[in-house]
Amino acid sequence: MEEYNKKPLDELINEYKQIETSWKRLESEAKFLRDKIKEKMIEDGIEERDIFLLRYVKQEEVLTDITELAKLLSQGVTIKSKIKLTPQLQRELGDKLTAIKREIVDNSYYRLERKRGKVAEVEEDE
Repeated sequence: MEEYNKKPLDELINEYKQIETSWKRLESEAKFLRDKIKEKMIEDGIEERDIFLLRYVKQEEVLTDITELAKLLSQGVTIKSKIKLTPQLQRELGDKLTAIKREIVDNSYYRLERKRGKVAEVEEDE
């Protein structure tokens, strides 16, 4: 892996292009097979097989209208947790958002994305 630190960017991109099509095809086939295996294990009532373990996960969400929470707060209930103001909620609040104390958390990171419409064209080494 050390040799990759010394390679120029163009060479790394070219190597990526060379394997990308095969990798995407294999990834697609693997997902298809995992889905079929899961389906078959569920049908046959099998919980464990070779390299797979079938787990049933049930997640329950508790939802309420914000006005319901506001009613509790007006009755003297204290909540120490912060809530995330989703973009939808921010739009609904509009200019009134500036009237409340809020904390802005910056979650910045780099993400490498594929350009839309770009097909991986492999440059042949000369």
